[in-house]
Amino acid sequence: MYPILDSLLEKLVAHLRSPQKHLALVLLCTVCIVTNLSEAASSPASFAIAPTPAWVERIVTSDKPVGEPASDGISYVLLDQQENLEPRAVYYHEARRITSENGVQNGSDITVSFDPSYQTLTFHSIRLVRQGVAKDRLDRSQIKLFQREKELEFFLYDGSFTAQYQLEDVRVGDLIEYAYTIEGANPVLKGKYHSTVLTEWTSPVGRAITRIVYPERRKLNFLINNRAINPVTTTKHGVTEWRWDETEIPAKRIDSNTPKGYAPYGSVQISEFENWGQVVEWAAPLYQTAAPLSPELEEEIGKLRGVSNPEDRILAALRFVQDEVRYLGIEFGVG
Repeated sequence: MYPILDSLLEKLVAHLRSPQKHLALVLLCTVCIVTNLSEAASSPASFAIAPTPAWVERIVTSDKPVGEPASDGISYVLLDQQENLEPRAVYYHEARRITSENGVQNGSDITVSFDPSYQTLTFHSIRLVRQGVAKDRLDRSQIKLFQREKELEFFLYDGSFTAQYQLEDVRVGDLIEYAYTIEGANPVLKGKYHSTVLTEWTSPVGRAITRIVYPERRKLNFLINNRAINPVTTTKHGVTEWRWDETEIPAKRIDSNTPKGYAPYGSVQISEFENWGQVVEWAAPLYQTAAPLSPELEEEIGKLRGVSNPEDRILAALRFVQDEVRYLGIEFGVG
């Protein structure tokens, strides 16, 4: 799709094990990966309704009051996320209490985004609890599917859909509880797993659970950021489970002038990649091209090779890409 840029990357990737590898790594991290898959456009969007999968641990919602509610009028009683790497599935279970009129407006809407080209969505339950009496609100006819391209003006089409359910007759004091599972993994990742789990939010949370189930033969690397937590890892019958379970998590308050790119909230980064070299091995095939290099590009590559200092070489490569390569793309599909 971008012959000049693709040709440059092909040449650089071929020298990953040379001193020029630093430049290749930077470009691999700074250039958008585009995979144009035609089947993304042809997959129909739909959803299913079914019982909770057998591998999921059932978590009972507590009626214990949560800390000071946020200004949006929603109090998060339970945030329960469980993942199974084989098969690749993410189960999400949430319970929120409506604490004010603002919450009636802000908290009555249930939305789930998924990409039908490689994911399936299954709803398990939607309940409304009022004064201790639970009512089943899971009604297929009330769930609407929308395709919302949020970056259309940038010529980016991701193909994702949003399933939306607008609950009616919601009142202050009601508890809304729902659960669903999304199955399927982005094929661009070629079976490799990575994720980021939040452990802190702008609102207090009564109980948060993250459970990741995966075969013992697969090794995951965990990096805890900004907030100390105490996860437990166990292995039984060839299956490993990483579990974090905490109650009464206070809200994280930050200054409204905090830079947008700063991430002060607690989180856990999870990756199946052992090091950056494995990331490069995964990404390199995405840049393969048969297009020949132009004399101008050969000349530019020669100039970059002639820069002996790695840091100066990186800066020169970045300036070349930013100033000389025109970025224009209509991108659609996975990746």
